Amino acid sequence: MIILYFLFNHKILPAQVQYGYFKKLPEKELPDTLEEMEPLYMAVRHGCMAGQYEEALDYVYWERIRRKEQGYSIYRLGAFGADLTALSHFFSDIWSVPVAELPDEKKIFVMNRSGYCLRATGRLQEGKILLDLSLKEYTKQENWAEMTQAATNLSILHLLLADLITADNYARNSLEYAQKTKDWFWIGTASSALAAILHAFGYRSEAKKYFLQLESDLKKQNPERTFLYSGPGYRICDLLMDFGLYEDIIIRTEWSLKLYANSPELFYSLAGLALSHVSMGRALLHKNIQSDVSDFSKISEHLETAIVLQRKSGYQEDLPIGLFARAELNRISGNFDKARTDLNEACEIAEYGGMKLYLTDYHLEACRLCFAEGKARQAEKHLDAARKLIEETGYKRRWKDVEEIMRENVVSEKAGK
Repeated sequence: MIILYFLFNHKILPAQVQYGYFKKLPEKELPDTLEEMEPLYMAVRHGCMAGQYEEALDYVYWERIRRKEQGYSIYRLGAFGADLTALSHFFSDIWSVPVAELPDEKKIFVMNRSGYCLRATGRLQEGKILLDLSLKEYTKQENWAEMTQAATNLSILHLLLADLITADNYARNSLEYAQKTKDWFWIGTASSALAAILHAFGYRSEAKKYFLQLESDLKKQNPERTFLYSGPGYRICDLLMDFGLYEDIIIRTEWSLKLYANSPELFYSLAGLALSHVSMGRALLHKNIQSDVSDFSKISEHLETAIVLQRKSGYQEDLPIGLFARAELNRISGNFDKARTDLNEACEIAEYGGMKLYLTDYHLEACRLCFAEGKARQAEKHLDAARKLIEETGYKRRWKDVEEIMRENVVSEKAGK
């Protein structure tokens, strides 16, 4: 065994031999943990080095690592980094040109899945290029389901960038493609993205109509699913926060938390479950404030759980949501240092990915924190930065927050302009 380890570790054995060894190494055909799955990631690497691109992609990556449509490695294990490393071996020019040895259909698959993983890990600009390329190729094939998925991913990506007009265009195209599939899963995915973008534009009533109509239509298809859940479920709760409908959100999130507890097979379980905890924490916090209740222990539990799950899920694009919610709780509780730590981390993620949507949210919460600390001058700088981003991007939903801050605090004439 020592000799074998030396030979493998020093790449003395041919790649073909190493490929055969590593793909047979796991005790289970479908490993359950990332540690158990490591040999399969090694098998992908050596399979590609041996020129066995198609088998490494189909048998090792798609069937055993991803478990096909389950997306096990990313949705259950949050292994976006490991998946990206595996997918990189299928490119001759990284994140640009797939290897010539793959059939055209599988080149598109590699670009699309890589683009999604890049987006999830906060690498939006790289992800945007690949998702756009895959959408163009799927359009040539008139593959409506894949077109819907790619266009929806692009709409959410551009929403994070606060490029709202482009996000809106992709979302409307996605809904058009989804309707051709006649599949309510794709129609729901596209519709919820469009509603979220309308909300960002500040069209709250229109967004609410979209969400509620979508929920009504989906319930007809599956009467057991009372409410939206996962990403769409969070987005409608985020909208309802603006209406102050905290009790409605609590009812929805209680239902979704039970759904996840009783349905472990659900896709997006880690990320979706985390967002349910964020929604519950935010709604309880504002309900407590409204009722003048100062016990925040249950709220803290939900938000701590959310952030642990978000870190485990690997979704960098979701983590600022949890961090902003916990920063708000810490600010209201008087834990200013902890609030600032969360805000700084959220800001780093947003700046790395060019997520102007989150940068706007960051400046608004940082403004509130500075006012709470008695740092009026710093608060006004954050408010000014938020106003500029809103004007630049059209993220008009946040004018309400600006007006609220100005009502509650003494703001100089310069910052108020």
